[in-house]
Amino acid sequence: MIDVDIASFTYPGQFKAALKDIRFRITPGECVLIAGPTGCGKSTLLKCLNGIIPHASEGTLAGTVHMNGSDTQTVPLARMAGMVGMVQQNPDDQIFSLVVEDEVGFGPENLCLPVAEIDRRIDTALSQVGMQPYRKHRVDALSGGQRQRIVIASILAMQPAVLLLDEPASQLDPKGAREILSVMARLSAESKRAMVLVEHRIHEVAHLANRFIIMDQGRIVLDADRQTVFQKHIDLFHHLGLRLPETVELFHRLDLDDQPLTTDDALTALRKNLKRKDEPRHAAPGRAAPDMKTGDRPPAITIDDLWFAYEGQNWTLKGVSLGISQGEIVALLGNNGSGKSTLLLQMCGILKPARGEVSIFGGCITHKKPESLVGDVAVVFQDPGLMLCCDTVEKETAFGPGNLNVAPAEIDKRVRETLTVMTLSDMAAKAPQSLSGGQRLRAAVASVLSMQPRIVLLDEPTSGQDRRNIKGFMEHLKTLSGEGITSVFITHDMETALEFAHRIIILDHGTILADGKPATIFADGDTIAQTSLKPPQTMALCAGLGLSPSFCVAELADRIRRGDGPWLM
Repeated sequence: MIDVDIASFTYPGQFKAALKDIRFRITPGECVLIAGPTGCGKSTLLKCLNGIIPHASEGTLAGTVHMNGSDTQTVPLARMAGMVGMVQQNPDDQIFSLVVEDEVGFGPENLCLPVAEIDRRIDTALSQVGMQPYRKHRVDALSGGQRQRIVIASILAMQPAVLLLDEPASQLDPKGAREILSVMARLSAESKRAMVLVEHRIHEVAHLANRFIIMDQGRIVLDADRQTVFQKHIDLFHHLGLRLPETVELFHRLDLDDQPLTTDDALTALRKNLKRKDEPRHAAPGRAAPDMKTGDRPPAITIDDLWFAYEGQNWTLKGVSLGISQGEIVALLGNNGSGKSTLLLQMCGILKPARGEVSIFGGCITHKKPESLVGDVAVVFQDPGLMLCCDTVEKETAFGPGNLNVAPAEIDKRVRETLTVMTLSDMAAKAPQSLSGGQRLRAAVASVLSMQPRIVLLDEPTSGQDRRNIKGFMEHLKTLSGEGITSVFITHDMETALEFAHRIIILDHGTILADGKPATIFADGDTIAQTSLKPPQTMALCAGLGLSPSFCVAELADRIRRGDGPWLM
């Protein structure tokens, strides 16, 4: 079905090839996961598979890509669209219509299908992604995750022979990601479609893929089936800073042969390999959750009875009240459409409440212009492309401090330090828009960190990032926390929230459902079930083994070896 033989591909104005020596074949019904560090060429490869390169994206391509026997360089994009459907990293890049049903029906209409068939496909596709009730809604009134579902539906409505998915779960809540990816994998298997999936959240999708292609610096460094990958090549994941399912990582650390991908399978295998003690002793506690004494800290953000609705819509936020202290790191969790991004934009004054008040450092900002907060409050949007306006990453990072009249020598110092923190030093001279999606996000974060704000607001800062970059950035937020800098970040990455946040706030239908320490929140089964959030596998394993919570795989492995709880190695 897919036959790739690419000697190289180089973008205009670049000396280094983005792709080198890429050769593989994909047969009908295969589900292939392409993974690798941020910027290694994954998205570029997908654009070669569907003909965007070279038809709509310039560059020099040496080699061929054949799709069902057709050369993608000679077949027009209009014909390719009927064979290959692609979900891009940013859903807003491929939304054309104002109303949901028009967007989903856009592709089938261009295939000149009968009206009745188009209507049937719209209904089916929206049902598959859980968006049928939104058929008549305006697209611009939806959350980022809901728009991502609509884009997926628009591709499913085309019924292509090949599905290409570039970070399709990046903005989806855990339940939505599980449901939609499972639907697409089932459709692929039943209809013998090929599915090629690019995803950094490997632990979320590993069970769907029967084959892994691992890339680094534009090359394929591994192409193997799932069992071989996890049996023989875990060290490669560690070397490249890629994420493993926590169950696989745990069994590797314990020198056990099993490779379970789900919590239930891991518990079954652990009980088979461990011995139950005759007289179980009380389990030793895991390390303390990230904590912070906030009683003597002055407030950074105070929200009192906040209500907000978008024009023509029902209430998005309903009576939200909360306080965040200086130096706190707070994670906002919740399902798509729960009001997280809306609440974040209230904190920086971009959106104004219909009722209630928002205060920053004790001063009400309800009637202030958002630009009056520049220097104190910085926000990174879900779409980093909205923030990038300079010719180079270096200029982008210097732009904010320059407008705050910081001295040139101090600007240079801040730029160097910030680019180092965000691992962008070697990209300082590149144009931000020429970077990969994950690199653009880091450039946007660098552009606000260089202003040294007192409050940092981040909407999905882990999107498109490999594990190494996530850990480095979050460790930097911990350092800033020690200096009194407050961070609030939205995420669907439960592991990151658990490991780095001092506090978790869960939103549900515009209200605060839970607010507390990470360990307490994730231990509350009723709250987790109500929101359909998915606890990290490590915590679920601890509960199943009768242990107090652990916050990382290494710690859990050590506790199992020591014989904490009712089990012995």
